Amino acid sequence: MLLLRLLLSALAFYVVYQNHFAIEFTVKGLNIFNVLFFGVLAVVMAKDIHSEEKAPVSGAFKFLMIMYGWGYVIGLLDDGSTWVQDLVELKNGIFYVLLYFLYYRAVQDRKTLKIVLAAVLFTAFLAQLQAVRQGLDYGLSTFNETRRAAGPFSKTFVRSNAAAAYYVVFVSVAAAFFLELKRGWKLKAALGFSIAIGVFGLFVTYSRQGYLILGAILLYLTFRKNLLLAVMLCLTLASYQMWAPDAMIQRIEMTQQEEDASRPQVVNDDGEVQRYDESTESRFVIWEGAFAMMGDNPLGVGLNHFQRNIGDYVPRYRNMDAHNAFIRMAAEASIVGALAMVLVLAHLFVLGWRIERMGGDSARAMGLALQVAALGVALGNLYGSRFFDGDVTGSVWILAALAARYRMLRLKEAVVPEQAAAPGWATPAKAYG
Repeated sequence: MLLLRLLLSALAFYVVYQNHFAIEFTVKGLNIFNVLFFGVLAVVMAKDIHSEEKAPVSGAFKFLMIMYGWGYVIGLLDDGSTWVQDLVELKNGIFYVLLYFLYYRAVQDRKTLKIVLAAVLFTAFLAQLQAVRQGLDYGLSTFNETRRAAGPFSKTFVRSNAAAAYYVVFVSVAAAFFLELKRGWKLKAALGFSIAIGVFGLFVTYSRQGYLILGAILLYLTFRKNLLLAVMLCLTLASYQMWAPDAMIQRIEMTQQEEDASRPQVVNDDGEVQRYDESTESRFVIWEGAFAMMGDNPLGVGLNHFQRNIGDYVPRYRNMDAHNAFIRMAAEASIVGALAMVLVLAHLFVLGWRIERMGGDSARAMGLALQVAALGVALGNLYGSRFFDGDVTGSVWILAALAARYRMLRLKEAVVPEQAAAPGWATPAKAYG
């Protein structure tokens, strides 16, 4: 079991740090992630580790993978010249989703669950700490687009928003554990410190949607926990100009163009005065083009083909991403593909709600953690296409597997005393599917 726990922890770490420690193999599509993935699978099969029940939410995940594969097929029919590149995209996306099934099967006891969960949370802490160091090196006095922290996700600012999407999720997860766990002051102190580091790490990514999403999720957590705490948080967020670094304030106020007679007005392609900054305005234009693309191709344009086709609808933003995972999936694999993504997140949220209702502080913490993780992924993908980015969401699928296994362990523990008291009558509780 020691080897398995080490491999599971190493894989959870590498999922986030894969770009930071990238190693190329001569075989296309083979990488350290694949080696660790199959290493875990080999140990699981060698030790004959298996689950008596199917993984919760497995149907929604399988439906998602089918629709992702459908996008690849449509792409082949539309333009097969890039079939190898698209196949690598398909393989990577599906492999990260398969982390949910791998971890659910491999983790069969509470000790392994705690070790892997600690590895996931510690990896998040290291990633946030790295962003803090970058932010302090860059300085906090003036905002500069090229001096935004990205942690382990990139060596430059280009993936700062992706880093923010990851930080939002795991600051929220740490907050859920901090609010609900009652015992162990050392653990509470560690979680509190991690939250502080994570919030600062998010600040220096200068991701405006990250600020908004984290605020919304923390309000969700605090309103459920304590009304006074929620009101205090609202007042703190509303008064950000009093305590936030100057660079962060500048970044927030860049969203909407202020009416200033001394500054020339920005006019878009239709001759209309641009109300928002270029980054925000471009999203609305690209989404409008994406809807036109969907109308012309209701079955989808093909996996990884959005950027190749958007220029036909919005020439100004040729080769640009959709900046919305749901719109991109709808354009590439039909509206049914986007629905598959929504179903996965909705099922995970409901699973978290069911875990929370099992009773006990650990169940409430684990259930709320899964709920806010699902919310974070859903909201984070409204302004970015990161649903299938393994370094951003791979840890969420691992966390979901751990939460699902926790629920199953609790159900089995509840059944054992009943069977002892009334043999032949008690039957295991049915898992949520």
